[in-house]
Amino acid sequence: MAGLPLVVGDPAATLASPVMLVDPSGNPISSTVPTSVLGVSGCFATASFTPAAAAYSANDIMGASAEFAFAFGNSVAIPAGSLIRILTAITRIDVTALQASEAGYQLQGYSATQPSAQADNDAWTLASGDLATYRGAIPLGTPVDLGAALYIKSGGIDLDVRLITSSLWARLQTLAGFTATAVARQVTLYGIVL
Repeated sequence: MAGLPLVVGDPAATLASPVMLVDPSGNPISSTVPTSVLGVSGCFATASFTPAAAAYSANDIMGASAEFAFAFGNSVAIPAGSLIRILTAITRIDVTALQASEAGYQLQGYSATQPSAQADNDAWTLASGDLATYRGAIPLGTPVDLGAALYIKSGGIDLDVRLITSSLWARLQTLAGFTATAVARQVTLYGIVL
């Protein structure tokens, strides 16, 4: 097999010559920077939001701001300043039944912690001080009772977000008024780094 090229289009690269794989920009590809052949790579991040055991009105914020620290599939953080596309969200609530009137949720995303720092149980609003960091809403859908937990899988989100660091911060918003239990809403976002 000696003399066969290891890199298509580079006849000088043979089994006897070391080969370094690079992306289209010439950057080395390694297990710590797993760029795919197409120039994009999968990423994910998880955060939890725990509301108070209290009555919430429609469009209220539930719990504190949470950080989604995005990483590649091998758990290495994505580079700061990355452009990501969020494609899917999975939400899990470890209770065995929906609360009366509980319905849909959405995340309000920011490139830093929300500057206006609205409190738990405040009606969410886009304040003028939040405009520079606001990145948009991420619809999560309505939970379905699967027995041991409530579950939502929301596909087709297709939201492009330019990060400042490798994280997105978010506020969880209830879309319907109901009395919540103090149980975490665990949200995992899946996407790609563009």
